[in-house]
Amino acid sequence: VVGTDGRVLDVNRRLTEMIGYPTEEMIGAQIHSFLPDTPAGKSRSLEVSRKHLAGESVSGWELETRHKNGRPVWVSLWMEPTRGEDGSIQASRSFCVDITDQQNQPCGSGVL
Repeated sequence: VVGTDGRVLDVNRRLTEMIGYPTEEMIGAQIHSFLPDTPAGKSRSLEVSRKHLAGESVSGWELETRHKNGRPVWVSLWMEPTRGEDGSIQASRSFCVDITDQQNQPCGSGVL
């Protein structure tokens, strides 16, 4: 769960395992700090944030994140904004799937 200020409000165990950061390091951190300065990293994350603030959903967007040890972790992201009683955007709830193995397949491997 990410707030409108881009800070992580809540995180589940699976994500902490996927990117190697403990919950205590993630809560309160800027979500963009877990993405590299690449077009598929911070740039795409900033696009997702703009959609979040506009109240739009994201479905199946591929982003490059970084594991705490520095290795790339690719995810496919779905995000839904959550609204307060007055209709204002409060946060976003996200679901992501690790697609790193699919990103690392050599061309011609027979995997689509």
